[in-house]
Amino acid sequence: MSSIKERVFVTAATGNIGIGVVRGLVKQGIDTTAYLVVGSYSSIDVFTKAIKGHTRLFLLVAAHGLKPWSMSQIKGALGRIAFEQGVRQIVDLSSAFVSSYGKKGIIGYVHTAAEEKLWTLADENPEQRSLVVLRPGAFMTNHFRGDVHTIKHQNKIASCASPSSKSTWIDTKGEWKQLEFIKYQKYIIN
Repeated sequence: MSSIKERVFVTAATGNIGIGVVRGLVKQGIDTTAYLVVGSYSSIDVFTKAIKGHTRLFLLVAAHGLKPWSMSQIKGALGRIAFEQGVRQIVDLSSAFVSSYGKKGIIGYVHTAAEEKLWTLADENPEQRSLVVLRPGAFMTNHFRGDVHTIKHQNKIASCASPSSKSTWIDTKGEWKQLEFIKYQKYIIN
C-alpha cells in the first residue's frame, strides 16, 4: 500500500473518537473524508459513491439506539461495499469486551458478531484486503456520561476498583491515561 496515495474514509466523524481521528489524519497531510450519517444507516447509496477512490476505511458505528444484530449488519454491509469499491484496509473500532467475554453480554455480542462479518470479508481476498481490529477498553467520556450526577453534585467519580489498583482509561482526545486510584482516592468511591 505504500506506493498508493493514501485516502482515508472515516465514519462517525463527528463523535469524540471520529473528530480525533480526522484531525490526526489531516494534521499528517493525509487526504481524509469525514462521513456523516444523518438519520439511519438504511440508505447506503451515498456511502457507495463516496467511498470510491479511498484506500482505507476507519469504521466506527455508534450502537446507541440500534437493535443488537444491527451493528453486525451495518458493519458487514459497509465493509463489503468498501472492499468492492477498492478499499484495501478497514480499521474497525470494536470493544475490549470481545476479548474478555466474547458473545456473553450485549456489548461483547454486537462487537463479536460485527468482527466475524468483517473477518469473513477480508479473508475472501487476503492478497487485496486487510482488516485491523482495535479493541479499546474504558473511554473516559463514557465514564463521565454515566457518572455525571455524582461528579456534578458530589465532585466524585464512582469506581469498583480496589484503592491500590491501576486502571487504563482512554481519553478520546487521543491520549492514553493511567489513573492510579490510590493517588486519587478522595475522588473515588469504592
